[in-house]
Amino acid sequence: MRASIVGLCLLFCPVAAALAQTPAAPPPAAAAPPAASGAPPAAAPSAATAGRRRTSPDITRDEYVNRAVERAKRNAERRFDAMDTNHDGLLTADERRAYRQAHLRERQEEEDSPASSPTAAPPAASK
Repeated sequence: MRASIVGLCLLFCPVAAALAQTPAAPPPAAAAPPAASGAPPAAAPSAATAGRRRTSPDITRDEYVNRAVERAKRNAERRFDAMDTNHDGLLTADERRAYRQAHLRERQEEEDSPASSPTAAPPAASK
């Protein structure tokens, strides 16, 4: 589990760094009157490019990746704070080891409890 989370962080961090370095889109130009040449006027921005003002539940690939990166970042910060027992901003090998052992014990206790057993029968539904 930890390896997959670390892998996701390593996968998405370069993407976030690249996105953070891309220049912001220029502001849209003021609407100019249609040309007399008979050319159709430029189309209004589509729903996909309207940004967060969109009412559709659809999201772009970039939005999906950004949300995943932010979620992974928050989770990593939360785990770091839990591991940093003396709150000095540094994780020592002892702090990491203690955190790992504590979580291993918690998992073993969860596996040993009959309520979390996959073979335990679900409660009967009353009609």
